[in-house]
Amino acid sequence: MKNKTFLSLTIFAISLLIIPQMTFASWWKPNTWKIFNRKAEVKTERTIIATSTLNKIRSEDISNVVKDDTNLGAEAGKLITPTQTKKESELPKTTDAGGGSPLAPVTSGPRPVVPTQTEKKQESAEKQKIIEAQNQLDKIKKNIEQVESSVNSWKAASAVSTQFYNYRGVQVRIFELSGGGSYRIEFINPESNQNTQELIQNISKEELNKKVEQIVDNILPKNPAIVAIDAFLQNPTIDNLISFCNTAKTLPGITQKKILNDTKTDFVMKTVTLYEEGSINEPCNLALGIHKLKSGKYLSEEEFQAYFQWITYNPAYILEFNPNDSDSVREIKINFNNYWKSLSAYKLIGFLTHSTSSDITTPNAVMEKMISRSIGDDGEISKENIRYLERMERINWDYIIPEKILSELRRQLINRQF
Repeated sequence: MKNKTFLSLTIFAISLLIIPQMTFASWWKPNTWKIFNRKAEVKTERTIIATSTLNKIRSEDISNVVKDDTNLGAEAGKLITPTQTKKESELPKTTDAGGGSPLAPVTSGPRPVVPTQTEKKQESAEKQKIIEAQNQLDKIKKNIEQVESSVNSWKAASAVSTQFYNYRGVQVRIFELSGGGSYRIEFINPESNQNTQELIQNISKEELNKKVEQIVDNILPKNPAIVAIDAFLQNPTIDNLISFCNTAKTLPGITQKKILNDTKTDFVMKTVTLYEEGSINEPCNLALGIHKLKSGKYLSEEEFQAYFQWITYNPAYILEFNPNDSDSVREIKINFNNYWKSLSAYKLIGFLTHSTSSDITTPNAVMEKMISRSIGDDGEISKENIRYLERMERINWDYIIPEKILSELRRQLINRQF
């Protein structure tokens, strides 16, 4: 009996303590269990419309597409592939929690941006530019291929002999090709960095020289001043220098000077003649036998012949060394000989004789006379005379070199044209 009473009390105590714990526990909510509360899943679809597809939509259909979200989803659904969508009949019919009305398919994501007419025009213009650039690139490639083909054909022909010379300042290289009568000629103009090549066939050697001169004349600019200079540089003689100087009096130069106008009330700028250019004016006067002294007096013809002479360069016109020459004398002679050797590229040279006689002399004879006058009794050159001879050396011994002067003037004229 006692055991039954104890068991009953134990069961009652357990019920009193455990049942409320289970009833009010946060996890003890059977009404929230999925087995008692199943709802139909609402499937949502996200349609992705490609930009290239939207560009194909006509402008008159845009307003109809934007009016209704349902129509937009339906229209877009037609444009995507079958693997991305399901038929509307396969979608489960569901009802909302409120009234039980069917739920429409949901389309998530931002609305597609439809390009405007201006954007379409800009895109079309850019495509047109790309097409034009591609066409130009194709033309350039074709030209390069043609040039490479020509060069390769020229290289394939072996040169039997070569000839190099200078004509009117242009370097000419003639390559005689095998077979006879065919030549590949290169024309290089160092002043304008112009390089021209010609392939001449079936021509004799006599006609080839005329053809070369004709091509060079076409390459060089037609400035009459340059033509006159080139005529002298081809054959630099005193007669050709005189001819150039007379022609230069009628040709425009480079320098401008300020002069009075016709009414002498103001200044105007005037371009001097080629003859009046400072670098060539004195050589031209000396070529024409004109020399004005500091006193303003002009030398007579006889006086001028004793004062100045023109000669053709000769490498033998150097100073000889004597056993009794002092160091100062040897230094002067070495300097003069080095300078004279540097003039070997020129033909016509003018120099002062420092004499009153009209006897024809040479530059080295003039220097011997000047050195002998400067040597003292001790065999040395005095300091004063050394300074005088050094001054003569700094001004290149007063030598006039028309080829050097006119070549520089020619370069200046060409630079003004390009």
